Amino acid sequence: DPQNSTSGRGGALSNFNSVSRFVNCTLYNNTAASVGGGVYQSDDRSTMTYDNSIVWNSSTARSAGHMYLNNTIHQGMSQSQCDNTARWTCTNQSDVNPALANPTLNNFHLTSSSTDALNYGNPSYLILDLIDLDGDGSTVDPFPYDLDGSVRQNGVVDRGCYEY
Repeated sequence: DPQNSTSGRGGALSNFNSVSRFVNCTLYNNTAASVGGGVYQSDDRSTMTYDNSIVWNSSTARSAGHMYLNNTIHQGMSQSQCDNTARWTCTNQSDVNPALANPTLNNFHLTSSSTDALNYGNPSYLILDLIDLDGDGSTVDPFPYDLDGSVRQNGVVDRGCYEY
């Protein structure tokens, strides 16, 4: 069964007249009866940016607005395809299977086979640690933890919501 499904548009995300940014996210197995199973943008005033993220096993994204993929794995959207798609801008884009641990059981952790995800993230895309979660006295350094609360490697970031 899909993680998220809609009879309309945008199984995981639907964006209308807004600017959205997603950092180190994993969107997996989302469907929509209409268009944009993983992601849908409804108008040309919208922008969506994915940094260090994974969008996989979802029906095709659709964007009337601009889509930015930075260091992201997006099924069906290689760097060369992205370069030839109007309204999409990609940097270090990949469409290689991220080899997640066991997504059928909601285990979206990376594995040693996650070759295009391991150490391929860009730390400059991480959000800032504005509330100083690591207690180092700085609120201008990158957010130090992944979704599990595991410490991100100093200077090395993986794609997706979990570090390996």
